[in-house]
Amino acid sequence: MGFYNETFEKIQYFNSIIARVPSSNTRLGTILLETMTIKKLLTEMPQAIMNSIRDNVTSTMDNETRLLKEDLSKTSEILEQTPTSLNVYVEQVNTLKFVKQKQKDFDSKYDIIHRLKKQCLEDNIKVAPAIEMSIHHVQSLYKNLPKLCMKAREGLDKNKESMEKIMKGSSAALSKKIKAFEKKYVDNYLQEESRLEDCSVTLEELFKRSTAIHEIKSKVMLYKEFLKLLYEDDPKAEEKLEQNKLSCAEDCDFLQEVHKHTIRLWQNLLFWKKRKRMCYETPFLKLDLSMIQRSITKIMSYFEDKLPANKFVAEKCVPLTRQIQKQVKETSIIVDFAKELHKESLQRRHWVQFFTLIKA
Repeated sequence: MGFYNETFEKIQYFNSIIARVPSSNTRLGTILLETMTIKKLLTEMPQAIMNSIRDNVTSTMDNETRLLKEDLSKTSEILEQTPTSLNVYVEQVNTLKFVKQKQKDFDSKYDIIHRLKKQCLEDNIKVAPAIEMSIHHVQSLYKNLPKLCMKAREGLDKNKESMEKIMKGSSAALSKKIKAFEKKYVDNYLQEESRLEDCSVTLEELFKRSTAIHEIKSKVMLYKEFLKLLYEDDPKAEEKLEQNKLSCAEDCDFLQEVHKHTIRLWQNLLFWKKRKRMCYETPFLKLDLSMIQRSITKIMSYFEDKLPANKFVAEKCVPLTRQIQKQVKETSIIVDFAKELHKESLQRRHWVQFFTLIKA
């Protein structure tokens, strides 16, 4: 606003100087000064500058109004709700914190809008009806905010105990859901041997299950945040948080770990199935025996060193790993035999005889 007033005063000063320039051309002896053209140009320049500044005033007012309206509208929408669910309760507590942090910013923006509007009235700057309506809406939201915050705090205090009961009930129900999910998960992905027929399909399903596990995790995080907010002003907060430890949080962490290691298991199983297929489908003389040997070493190293990192998965997937280890052992014997047959000395002695015999 200071810049606008200062510019306006300078423009007035320039206009007073421009007024001294003669309106008609001036002749000095044989020289003709075209002061009329100069004065016309000089007169237009301040007006163009003022029009630009006026546009900037309305543009700034519109932008500040829009930003404040967005914040206040979203804040009011949340605080107007009745906290009858954990989501709403947590959202309202966090919104009240947000208002407290942003109150000075709200006041500053509102003050800027008020002064810009006053400037428009004083200098007869035209404001679009849409901007006028937005300013009126912002004024209503801004003046109603303190009352809305007070009402929300009262509602939160009133519903605190009932929300705690809802949280405990929801947490217990979620624990049961996780246990049921875990049982189906084990049956389907750690003990179903028929899935070895197509490991890629199983992996696709596992990645889809990640979405369901993420949803469970989101609920657990909501319950944790609720408890944290519930006791944040309590001097015995840590003690009460320990007493009200969520069983569903531990169950969810366990399920996440199982899921992570199960995906790794099936990635390794898929790797082995591809190597095994390549071994049996590639023409004998074109076999890369060293690569197959490295693959055998890799899968056995996984079974012996990395799979035991999660004891639960390692124990539950025994039906799968037993079958794969049997395949690895059989393939290993074949590879050892193939190495012998690949020796040049054998090719000269026995392969020539063999091809002669079959007349190949």
